[in-house]
Amino acid sequence: MARINDGFIKGLVGNLVFYQRGDQQFVRTNVARKKRKKETNPRNAAFTIVSASASPMVTYLKPMLALPLTQKVYNDIRGWILPLYQVYGAGDWPLTERNMCQLNPLLDLRDYLQVPVTVADNGGGNISVSIPALHPRLQVKAPLRTQQVLVKVMAIATTFNQYRSVVFSAADQYVFDYSNSMVPAREWVLVTGAPSGNIAMVIVAVEYAINTTGRYSREIVHLPAAAIAVGRLE
Repeated sequence: MARINDGFIKGLVGNLVFYQRGDQQFVRTNVARKKRKKETNPRNAAFTIVSASASPMVTYLKPMLALPLTQKVYNDIRGWILPLYQVYGAGDWPLTERNMCQLNPLLDLRDYLQVPVTVADNGGGNISVSIPALHPRLQVKAPLRTQQVLVKVMAIATTFNQYRSVVFSAADQYVFDYSNSMVPAREWVLVTGAPSGNIAMVIVAVEYAINTTGRYSREIVHLPAAAIAVGRLE
């Protein structure tokens, strides 16, 4: 808006700027300054996508586990996946065993289930999880008076983007006596129904039936669990 002061026009009229210097009137074109667009930080973009995708995965996982999943667990899972997503992004990201993400901060699954667990992508949304034959008393760490051991395997898959997507899941389990008798090798095939390109996470948990009641302990110190593999489905 322009105004007249002592016979001089000062201010903006249309795209013209009127101004005064001494006793002279001047006019110039008003040049609009373009705002510089903020450049997107690739790390921030990856963080947004991983956060948006990990949240529903954890939500679907909660009812499958006896272990309560806290905000810290969600943060740990997100922190576990983020550097992998930054490395692989939309490229080839094989679903395989990696350094575990412990879901119970008090326990390390490897201390309790002392055999290797292998994961393979069979294609078509099918994931195989295998453990070798084991000796329960020697290769499974358990609380006193444990009668049976329950091993749970779970898979959660979804599309990784900044929007909430459909989540696919599958689970199976294996119960054996906590004794000195060898337990045969076991392979599970988890049929998630997830399409190719989804990111899948595989979780293993152990629970213990203590005494002769057959009830499984719900004490936090008896609930080891970990995410053992993550990758893109073929």
